Amino acid sequence: MKKIVLLVPLFLLTLGTAGCTKKEAAQTPSPQPEVTLHYSAAASLKDALGEIEKNYEKANPSIHLDIDYGGSGAIREKVVAGAPIDGVLLASKADTDKLIEAGKLEAENKLLENTLVIVKNKQDDRKKADLATIVADVKKIAIGNPETVPAGQYAKQSLEKAVLYNAVKEHLVMASDVRQVLAYVEAGNAEVGFVYKTDALTSDKVAVLADVENDLHEDILYYTGVVKDSKNKAAVTKFNTYLGKSESQTVLEKYGFTMAQ
Repeated sequence: MKKIVLLVPLFLLTLGTAGCTKKEAAQTPSPQPEVTLHYSAAASLKDALGEIEKNYEKANPSIHLDIDYGGSGAIREKVVAGAPIDGVLLASKADTDKLIEAGKLEAENKLLENTLVIVKNKQDDRKKADLATIVADVKKIAIGNPETVPAGQYAKQSLEKAVLYNAVKEHLVMASDVRQVLAYVEAGNAEVGFVYKTDALTSDKVAVLADVENDLHEDILYYTGVVKDSKNKAAVTKFNTYLGKSESQTVLEKYGFTMAQ
C-alpha cells in the first residue's frame, strides 16, 4: 500500500513535467528558414544599398541579400535571359516597362528620383558653365553606353535636345555603367562626364560643373520589381517595401536621392 502511495505522486509529477515540456515546445517559435535573395540594382545605388543591406540583414537574420550592381539595361537583359535574380531596382522606367511587357516582372513600384550632372576632375581648372560651353572645348566626354545605361540615355537625350550631340559624338567615351563614368573622370581618362548627382557626392576627386536641366531629358526615376520566376516572391516584396520605409529613406536621402512622389 505504501508503494502505491509513493508511485501516484511520482506519476503525477512525471505527467505534469511532460505536459509542461509539450506546452513550452508549443510556445517556442520555429526558427525561420534561411533565404538568400539574389537582387540586382543600378550601379548608382551601390553605396546607399550597401548600408541598407547591413541594416536589413541585422533586423532579419534569416535573410541574406546577395546584391549585384550594373547598368539597368544589362540587368534587364540578364532577367530576360533567365538569370537567377529575385528582385530588381532599376534606374529606368523604359527597362522596367520592357520587363513587364516581356512577362518577366511584377509588382513594380516607383521609388526614387535623381538628378543628372556634369563633373570634372578636381585638378581640372575649368569653371562652372552651361552645357554648351562645357562641351565646346573638351576632347573626351564620358557617358554611360546609351544602349544599356540609363544615365547615358539621359545624357544623349540632353545633348540631342540642346542640338549638341552631332558636334560632340566623336568625343564621347562610352562606359558600362555610371560608376565607370565617374572612374574615368577621377583618373583623368575623360575631362568631363555625365553622372547622377548621387554618384558625384560619393567622390572627393570630382567637382560638379553643372546640373543638367530637367527639361532636356526624361524624368530620372528608379523602380523596384519582383521577378515573376522568383521562388522567394514574399521575401522580395518585404525587402522592396522596406526600401520605402523611413529608416531606408534616411539612408537614401543621405546619399542624395529623393523619394519619388
